[in-house]
Amino acid sequence: MRDELPRAELREIFDTEVRPFIDALRFGQAESSTGRPSFISVGGQPGAGKGKVISQVQKAHPGSAIVNGDDLRQFHPDYQQLISEAPLQMPQVTSQASGNWVGMTNEYLRTSRASAVVETTLRQPDVLLREFKSFKDAGYETELRVVAVPVEVSRLGTVTRYLEQVNDQGFGRWTPGEHHDITALAVPNTVETLVSSGLVDRLLIQDRDGGVLLDTEAYAGGTNLGKKAAAAVETARDLEVLSPKQAQTWLRRVEHSCQEQIRLKESDPDFLRVLEKLRTTDAAAVASRAFPGSSEKQLSALERLKAVGNSPELGEQAPNCALKRFPTPRRQAPRSKPPYQNPIDLSRAIVEGAHSADETDGSKCRMRLSIEKRRQLWLKRATKPSEYWSRNCSARPDRRNSTPIETMSMPTPSTTCRTLKLLKHSS
Repeated sequence: MRDELPRAELREIFDTEVRPFIDALRFGQAESSTGRPSFISVGGQPGAGKGKVISQVQKAHPGSAIVNGDDLRQFHPDYQQLISEAPLQMPQVTSQASGNWVGMTNEYLRTSRASAVVETTLRQPDVLLREFKSFKDAGYETELRVVAVPVEVSRLGTVTRYLEQVNDQGFGRWTPGEHHDITALAVPNTVETLVSSGLVDRLLIQDRDGGVLLDTEAYAGGTNLGKKAAAAVETARDLEVLSPKQAQTWLRRVEHSCQEQIRLKESDPDFLRVLEKLRTTDAAAVASRAFPGSSEKQLSALERLKAVGNSPELGEQAPNCALKRFPTPRRQAPRSKPPYQNPIDLSRAIVEGAHSADETDGSKCRMRLSIEKRRQLWLKRATKPSEYWSRNCSARPDRRNSTPIETMSMPTPSTTCRTLKLLKHSS
C-alpha cells in the first residue's frame, strides 16, 4: 500500500475515472446561464450536518458540481484492500490522492465555467485561501457557508452516522474522536482568516437544519469583519443555543446509540471512548439544558445513560477488537436517461424489447410475453389511434355507461402524448 501516488498516476486516474464521475453527477441538471458562476464552500467539523445545507445550495444553483473529497477516496488503487485489511489507515493513506483530485476537479470546473459546491471541514485555511483566490480571479462569485453546531452535537453526529451506515449497509465511515476535536477547534480561526482576506463575497452561518443564523456581505474583508465572523460562529456553536426539546432529543439519541452499539457489538477502543464521553461529560452538560431548574430530571436522565453503559453485554465485548467493516462499493453516478428522443424511437425500443424474452425459463417467458403483448397493444393505440379504434372497437359498447364507442370522440394528439407517457412508464 502506497501513502503517495506519483503525479502522473494521479492525473491518469483523474482523467479516466474521477472526471467522468463528476460529469455524471451533473448529468441532466440544467445550469443557469444568467450571471456569473458561483463557488460555494460549505464547511463545518465532521458530524455537523453539512448534507442538508449542500442540498439547499444545489437547489439554488442547478447544474452545480458537488465536490467532496471523501467521495473521491474510492478511486485510490488500494482503496478496497485498505477497507478490507486496514480500515483505520484508509483516511491517512488516501488523503494525498483525494486532496490532489479535489484540486484537479476545481481546476476542471473553473475551465468549464461550472458552478462548484465544495464540502470542507475548514481545517486547512491555507488550502482554502488558495482555492478562493483561484475562483475569485476566474470571475466567480464566492460564498462561504458555515454549519455551526455545538461540538457535543457534531460528536454525536459522527457516532449516529456510523451506526446507521453499519446497520443499513454492513459497513460505515468512522471519524476518529481526536480528528473531530482538532477540526472543531480550527473552524473559528479558519473562518476569521477567510473573511479577513476579502476573497469571500458572501458569508452565511447556518444551523444543522439549514436555518440561516447570519447572512451578510463580506467582500470588503478586513480584520474587524473577520473577528466578528469568528465570534458569530462561536456564539452559534455554544451549547446554550439548544432548546430544551432539542437537548432532550439529544439525550434520547445518545441512549439509542448505546443500545445500537451493544446490539451491533461494536468494540473499537476509539469508538467506545467517544461514546463514553457522550454519555458522561457531554450528557451532563446537555442535561442541564434539557431540564433547566429540575435537578431530579437531570439526574434521572444521567442515570438512564449510566445504566445502559453498564449493561452486561458491554462488558462481554473484546476490548481491543477493531471496528468491523466490509468492502465499500464504489458510489455510482446517476443513471443516464434512455435515448428516447421521439415516439418513433420509443416505439422501436418497445418492439425490440418484445422479442428479447428469455426462452430458457418457461414461466418467465410467458410472463414477459404477456407484458409485451399489453405494451404492443398500447403501442397500436398510441401510434395509429384512428385505425385501431375503427377496426377493433366500432361495435363494442363502453361497459361503464353503455355508450357505443363509435359515438365517442377519437383520441386527440394530447391524448396520444399521455398514452405514450404511460407506455414509457410501463417499460
